[in-house]
Amino acid sequence: MIRAIIQAGFGNQLFQYATCYSLAKELGQELQLDISFFDDFNRKERDNGRINNLDKLNIDSCSVINFPESYWLYRLKQKLPFLRFSFVDGRLVPLVCEDIPNCREFQSHLFRSIGKRGAAVLGFWQNTKYFDKYILELKRQFTPGYQLEDEVLQLHDVIDSEQSVGVHIRRGDFVKLGWSKGTEYYNKGMDFLRKYLDKPHFYIVTDDVDWAQNQYKNVDDATIINVHTTNKDIDEFFLLSTCRHQIISESTFGWWAAYLNTNKEKYVIVPKTAKGQIFNNKEWIKI
Repeated sequence: MIRAIIQAGFGNQLFQYATCYSLAKELGQELQLDISFFDDFNRKERDNGRINNLDKLNIDSCSVINFPESYWLYRLKQKLPFLRFSFVDGRLVPLVCEDIPNCREFQSHLFRSIGKRGAAVLGFWQNTKYFDKYILELKRQFTPGYQLEDEVLQLHDVIDSEQSVGVHIRRGDFVKLGWSKGTEYYNKGMDFLRKYLDKPHFYIVTDDVDWAQNQYKNVDDATIINVHTTNKDIDEFFLLSTCRHQIISESTFGWWAAYLNTNKEKYVIVPKTAKGQIFNNKEWIKI
């Protein structure tokens, strides 16, 4: 069995699932999701709560476990290589830990220790080489597994009828870390697409609606998406990916929206400073 230790935000969850799903397929093993991270993270009363969003998708059937006390044990074992083992389905198996600072590099050599008993897998795995072989199966699964509400369906129809451009503005923790892109980047991307597209309309998805409204309230061809639905974050993600083109931040949330975009003639604009192979798509434009 392959146990995927799911953690962090939605974009990271998609990378973790995609990598471990593909690994399980390659090894002919069952897949199990460990979602212990979320209770451990949220009980510490952090400002930016996290939830498991994989259960809102059409992912293939797999078992799920949640032992809130176990996530800190994974992190401890990550720091102490001689403790990198875990019990999965009653069997002692290796705990495969990614080299986190290089999470966007292809580290498949770490999987060589996995035997017939399986493994627990901890990391972010932000590289398409882990799952390229199964991308069609994953795209089928990375769709809403619930009935979209009327507000979202109406927006979807409008977006689908226009030369729509999804703009993902990530602020929040990115501002604190110095990774946030200012209006100069987004404005430059918008001006670029105004030259090449006939009457584009920009649909902004952001974790800081107040900031975006202040910056773009007088821009006639821009609309800030701020739905009031049960599955707000996921609904906004799928609306972002539905747009014909994208301008994205360095966030994995925006990356997946652009990656899942099925428009064969899409423009995707990314920051020129974005690091990692996932942003080096030769068809994407760096600004």
